[in-house]
Amino acid sequence: SNPLWRRSVNAWVAEFRARLADPGMEGKVFTSIALDYRRVAGSLDIEPILDGLIRNASRDPKFARRLARTALELRPPTGFVRDFVVEARGSHAGTLDVKHGGITPITNLARAYAVGSGLTGNRTLWRLREVSAMGVLDPDVSIGLAEAFSLLWRVRLEHQVAQVRAGLPEDDAVNPGSLGPLTRRGLKDAF
Repeated sequence: SNPLWRRSVNAWVAEFRARLADPGMEGKVFTSIALDYRRVAGSLDIEPILDGLIRNASRDPKFARRLARTALELRPPTGFVRDFVVEARGSHAGTLDVKHGGITPITNLARAYAVGSGLTGNRTLWRLREVSAMGVLDPDVSIGLAEAFSLLWRVRLEHQVAQVRAGLPEDDAVNPGSLGPLTRRGLKDAF
């Protein structure tokens, strides 16, 4: 529904080039989204072209550093309640922000390693497997990140399904008290 996401090949190429070179906030935000692009519908055959742009950008040390910095910006929640990491304050105090505190940092890290290695695939678990196979990321670290990512996504989706069933708006703020002991332990390790 947003015309900004419906463009010609030439318009996308121009946008990618401009944003991949933009070290500012707009460039960073666009890059985080664009490097995970997925065609939803239509006949626009653009993947090989965009992949080439991403491969070229990965050769720029400044671009690789920007991706790495982005991967390290988000931190897990800092407060502790009964040995569990939770948001320390704000409207979601006492809850786990599973997206911003867990899913997004893993996604950003996998993206930085993969794009920095010249890979253009745009799925987090694929990226983790590939950089591990290339020897760029320790296999145990890769497996641990993949397990954490899968667990965080499952918890997020189960939480949001429960909210929809209860007629509430969906969010990513999970109350650890609503989880079973094994899931809580797994999430603690994931964070």
